[in-house]
Amino acid sequence: MPPIERHKIIICSRYTNPASLKRFSTVPGSRMHQWRPAGQVYAHAVMRPSELQPTQDQLEKRPHLRFVEVEVMAWFSNALSNKVFDVAGTILYLDSGLAPDRLSYRFSMQLEAPPECPVISSDPPVPRPSVAATVVVAVDVSDPEQKVMDMELKFELAESEPTTLPHTPVALPSLGVLQYLHDTKASDCAFRIRGTETLLYASRIMLMRGSQFFRSMFSGNWTETQSKDPISFTSWDAPAVALAFVHIYSGWTPDQPTLPEDVPPNLVDDFGCDPDSFDEDAWRHLFKLARFLGLKPLARAVNRKLVALLEEQFQELSEVTDVLPAKATELAPARKRRRIETKTDDVARAS
Repeated sequence: MPPIERHKIIICSRYTNPASLKRFSTVPGSRMHQWRPAGQVYAHAVMRPSELQPTQDQLEKRPHLRFVEVEVMAWFSNALSNKVFDVAGTILYLDSGLAPDRLSYRFSMQLEAPPECPVISSDPPVPRPSVAATVVVAVDVSDPEQKVMDMELKFELAESEPTTLPHTPVALPSLGVLQYLHDTKASDCAFRIRGTETLLYASRIMLMRGSQFFRSMFSGNWTETQSKDPISFTSWDAPAVALAFVHIYSGWTPDQPTLPEDVPPNLVDDFGCDPDSFDEDAWRHLFKLARFLGLKPLARAVNRKLVALLEEQFQELSEVTDVLPAKATELAPARKRRRIETKTDDVARAS
C-alpha cells in the first residue's frame, strides 16, 4: 500500500531582537502554510510563564530553571471534524550567559477537532469553535526578566495516523491497576507533597498515560525525567494529589458516590483523601490541580460538585429567608405591646 500522506501546517515566529519568555506567540496560520486544501485549519501558539515554580531541590541541580506553558489553539473546518492531530514544536533562543549556541527545548501534544457543526452564514463569517491544548516545558534562562536573543517558537501540526489515539486521559477500571497505586514494589517514582512526610508512590507509565503534564515531565528536559529522587509537589495538598492519582489510575470522579472498591486502604489513611471529608476549599484546590495536570474529566466533575455545593448553600439561605418573615410576624404583636406599654408609662410619668 502507498504511504499515507499526512497533511501538515508549519508555523514559526522568530525575533532577533531581545524577546521575553514571559509572553510570546505566533500569528494564526502564518508563514509556511503547507496544508492542502488551504483554509481547512488555522493554528497558533502562545507561550507564557507557568504557575508551577521550581522547588529549592530543583534549583540546586539546575539554577536557571524556569517553567513555561505553551498553549496551541486551532480552528478546523467541518471536513476535519473528530480527527486527531499531532503537535510537535520547539522553543529556541540564545542565552549568552548559558551557552554560545541557541538552546533548544521540544514539546508535543495532541488536539482533536470538534464535531461537525452547522455553518452560520454571516458577514463577517462566524468562526467554528476552537480547541486548545497546553503543555509545561522546562527551560533555562539566566536573565531575571527572562529576556533572550534570537528567539524562535515553531510547531508542526499534522493529522495523526489512523491508529493513533488522542492523548487524553483514558482510564480502564477493568484493568484493576488502582490497587498498585502507592505500592512501592509496583512504582518507579515518588512524590513529596504538602501536609505529610509520607511519600506518595506511583508508576511513571500510568501517570504519563493519563496526564499531558506528566508526559512532558517524564519525557522532556526536566530534572525529574531521569532523576530517581522524590519529585517535589509541595505546592499541592496531599488529599488533592492522592485523589488526582486515583482518577488517573481508575477514572474515578466525584460523580461517583464512593471511591472504587480496590483503592488501597493505606492511601486513604496516609493522605486523608476521603471525599466525604472534603469541604468547599478542598474541592476548589482539587479543581485547580486537575486543570494544572490536564485532567479534563476530573476538572469537569469537580466543577459540577462545586456547583452542587453552591446550590445547597442557596437552598439553605432560602430556607432561612423564608423563616425570618414568619418569625417577624410572630414577634410583631409582642413588640407592639411593648411600645404601647412604654407610651403609657411615659404618659403616666408626664401627668
